[in-house]
Amino acid sequence: MLRILFILICTSTISFHSLSQENNAVLTGLVVNSNGEPLPGVTIQLKEISSKGAITNEEGKFEVRNIPKGDYTLIIRGVGFINQHISISYPFSGNLTITLKDDAKVLQNVDVNADKQAKEITESGLNTSIIDVSQFQDMNLDISQLVEASAGVNIRRSGGLGATNQVSINGLSGKQVRFFIDGISMDFLETTLNDLPANIIRSVEIYKGVVPIELASDALGGAINIRTVPPKEELLDVSYSYGSFNTHRSSIVLQKNNNKGLFLRLLTFLNHSDNNYWMDGMPIADSLGNISTYSRVRRFHDQYTSGTANLKFGITDKKIADILSVDFFYSGKKNNMQHPEVSINRVYGGLHSQQNSLSAMMHYLKKWGDFSIEAKTVASQKNSVIYDTLSRRYNWAQEYKYVTSERYDQKSIFHMDDQIFTASLNAKYQVTDQKNLSFNAFHHQVNRQGSDEINENNHAFEFPNKLSKDIISISGNHTSLNERLRASLFAKQYFFKSIINTEEYLEGEFQNVETKADLVKTGYGATASYMLHPSWVMKLSFEKAYRLPESIEILGDGVFVLPSPDLIAESSHNLNYGIIFKKDTQANKLKSEANLFFRPAKDFIRYVNDRGVYGSYHNIADVNIIGIESSTLWKWQNKYAVDFNWTYQSITDQSKYSQGTINENRGNRVPNTPYFFWNIRLGYNLNLAQSNRMTFNWTSSYVHEFFLYWEGMGEQSEKNKIPTQFTNDLDISYIFKEGKYSVSLASRNIFDAKAYDNFSIQKPGRAFYLKFRFYLNNN
Repeated sequence: MLRILFILICTSTISFHSLSQENNAVLTGLVVNSNGEPLPGVTIQLKEISSKGAITNEEGKFEVRNIPKGDYTLIIRGVGFINQHISISYPFSGNLTITLKDDAKVLQNVDVNADKQAKEITESGLNTSIIDVSQFQDMNLDISQLVEASAGVNIRRSGGLGATNQVSINGLSGKQVRFFIDGISMDFLETTLNDLPANIIRSVEIYKGVVPIELASDALGGAINIRTVPPKEELLDVSYSYGSFNTHRSSIVLQKNNNKGLFLRLLTFLNHSDNNYWMDGMPIADSLGNISTYSRVRRFHDQYTSGTANLKFGITDKKIADILSVDFFYSGKKNNMQHPEVSINRVYGGLHSQQNSLSAMMHYLKKWGDFSIEAKTVASQKNSVIYDTLSRRYNWAQEYKYVTSERYDQKSIFHMDDQIFTASLNAKYQVTDQKNLSFNAFHHQVNRQGSDEINENNHAFEFPNKLSKDIISISGNHTSLNERLRASLFAKQYFFKSIINTEEYLEGEFQNVETKADLVKTGYGATASYMLHPSWVMKLSFEKAYRLPESIEILGDGVFVLPSPDLIAESSHNLNYGIIFKKDTQANKLKSEANLFFRPAKDFIRYVNDRGVYGSYHNIADVNIIGIESSTLWKWQNKYAVDFNWTYQSITDQSKYSQGTINENRGNRVPNTPYFFWNIRLGYNLNLAQSNRMTFNWTSSYVHEFFLYWEGMGEQSEKNKIPTQFTNDLDISYIFKEGKYSVSLASRNIFDAKAYDNFSIQKPGRAFYLKFRFYLNNN
């Protein structure tokens, strides 16, 4: 791979050198607005040679090299401005100054706050990565694939489309990482990251460690905030893809607005896959449960279908509100279960689940001078049904024997209903140009109840269970006069209450036992960034953070996860130190950063499958996480791109005792967790005639081998390991008609490498996907 990259660079350099000798004409200039202010990000293109062009830098300057002698027409395009056509002739004398005029229609529909907000996040002391999804929307990618390519982020999957994703950020994973969509917790949706197509997203914010109080979260390890189409954008975006394993993915985004400030959005997507990929070395058991052989087999009961529809409408830029909107969400999915997520030794042929949720959301934002207020509320009803009605027990050869049911000794149709209410209030006051204060209040409540249609002995969630958490946060923020120093201090107060009903065997019979919890915790932290030089920025952040138990952890799921009513909040001292180097020229863009992180966690919550295919969550007393991550992005001539990142992390158990005895695993790495991994993406953008273009992206991912169980237990030669994984993906896109249409071809795991993940479960092999997209933007 490095040899290919070296050849590409050398070939491009030689070609560049030879061209510069033959065609030495250079055009330089400056693009400004009507007030004379420089405009970054404006596209300059020669109409006669579409491959010749440039993009203005942060100072509004541009440079186009190696222009053959002749007469040309310059096309200048900038979002929010009227396109210009300027005639130029050789020789090009001096710097050209171009003034763009505002396009009133466009300015009414451009959400400038998004760019401002992204800039504030990037320049703060938070350890963040912001992914501009626009450059990937023509590719056949979902959000999980975009997020996974970021430094410090690793995503574990237990199978194909629809399989459980476990996102790890700097060593903390699972429920320790929170997910948001437009600043609202995604708990109300029956949707996972790999359900979400890139088309419906504008950007993804990844917070590693400290999370801003505006997200109102008890995230211990970080958070991912997905931003969708802003209200003032007007567009139609339709896509459809088909590929291996009978995988279909479609999405539609339609948004309209008018000059009265009214807007309407329809967003919907639908996914389906049979997930019938091959698995190697699977144990074939006979009717007595004895393994008779190992064989290569297809998954035969892993079909997955999911969909979401969102209707949003509201007003913008009115006296009553800057934004006032109402959303209605419906999401649902059907998931056939091939095997438990923690084991391949139990095979199912009929067990499946159906989930759906119906939600209503309201968003209000208003600014009065130096004071602003933002409120968001969500009310949701989630329903889940687990069907265990098949009187057969399968093996991997699809042979079966007759039994009462696949899971228990009695058939079951188990219903679980959740009522969820979430509300957040954020207020901000700009004390001076350099100082502001922020306040946030957050409330989240879950009421859960269950019943079984046909199994009268199943009493899970028969009595109501309730969880509620409240978080109150305040922060003070300061920016120096020269904007070189940015600092923030914050504090959080956590409140957690629960009423948990579990069925336990007491005095010779099953009885309901009620457990109550009432926790109060205080967290605090600080962030700072300092510009050492225009190209160098140093960042530092610290937080004493808490994470309150989630409903699945403390209540279970009624299927494989058993209740853990005695769980307590986990905590961590999150310390992050980073340094960023950034250099932009006319021809190159280079950004490189490195981050050190240290996180000693107390009462670490971890899932343990200690009862065969069943398990529960437990508090591990003391876990240390220390690591380093680095990423480098290099773009050249707006044609070539190299994006490389790597992470090394050591997560060790520091508990002195385990279940009342000396902990023999003290100092050992926590098992079934990757500790070294890297990703590299090589991109090439080929400009064609009539503003058409092709993009080529090659992505390689590496995960070093790691132990499935504790590394200190057993003989070295007999220990189970998840082997080293090295996979490669190829994406080719053809975009034409000025971006209105695109066709893309994707190959995942192109060399069909063997890849494993959670509990050594094999992931899909080589796969191909074809995607069509229609995109119309009136901005």
